[in-house]
Amino acid sequence: MVKTTVNKFHLVLMSISLNVILLIAVFYQAFHASKHVPLSSTNGVTFESPSAIRSTQESLYVMHGEGNFSDYDEHLSNYIRSMMSRQSPGGRRLSSKSSRVDFSQMGGSRFVDKLLKQRRNGFFVECGAFGGEDLSDTLFFEMQRNWTGLLIEAHSEYHREILRKNRRALVLRACLSSKPHPGLVKFKLHGWGSGVSAHNKRATDKTVPETDVQCFTLNSVMAAVGVSHIDFMVLDVEGSELPVLQTIDWTRLSVDVFSIEYHGTVSKLEKIRNFFRQRGNYREVGKLPVGAKDSVAQDVLFMKV
Repeated sequence: MVKTTVNKFHLVLMSISLNVILLIAVFYQAFHASKHVPLSSTNGVTFESPSAIRSTQESLYVMHGEGNFSDYDEHLSNYIRSMMSRQSPGGRRLSSKSSRVDFSQMGGSRFVDKLLKQRRNGFFVECGAFGGEDLSDTLFFEMQRNWTGLLIEAHSEYHREILRKNRRALVLRACLSSKPHPGLVKFKLHGWGSGVSAHNKRATDKTVPETDVQCFTLNSVMAAVGVSHIDFMVLDVEGSELPVLQTIDWTRLSVDVFSIEYHGTVSKLEKIRNFFRQRGNYREVGKLPVGAKDSVAQDVLFMKV
């Protein structure tokens, strides 16, 4: 009698175990199937959701720039997309009054709007996107000119704030690389003055906390979203502006208008001017605030000719 009871118990236990295994298998298959459902991006580009980095060599390249991969490697693109977010249902959730139109700090949106002759349906990139609303040079174009684009912010707190705004744009928590390959870098968390430690001259206090942040080249990021032309790009990265510009492969990417922060540092402004002078196909079209002297202005703008 005891033996029969034990045998029945074993059979029940085996049955439960098999059901658990089958249930796990079903969920596993459903999860992996869902990873390959095509997704439509905000600018009409369709791409698949990301697959994992599959080898040690790829991991070393992504984290340390070691190896011989390109900006257009399929798995690198998938990895970048895995770090992106897109607008969820329900529309924007801004804290400003609905009547507010211009969110930029120094009138940059209106100035660029005139340069581009009220262009509609464009694509922007704002690197150093802060909180995605106040001080934003791109929100005007999203709301008033039906643009979409990409917001890049490495600071975790500001990245979360951008996500709460639910803007009609892709959002990437990363930084733009100052080298021609991706990598992990030290990043100083210094409020709106946060930036890559190696280039951030404003946060010199050694008590300022640091964290590790993933960086990608601009070309690799744009390849990941399938965009080869940017109508307006804002580069506000607290010291990394020129090194980031120097990594661009111009045969694969075009940009109509740049707004580049230099904080009234004339020596930095001259280096940026020299960079675009050597490019040969850009002209300086203004500084912000409009009409400010070189030593007072915060941003300089260049437009493709």
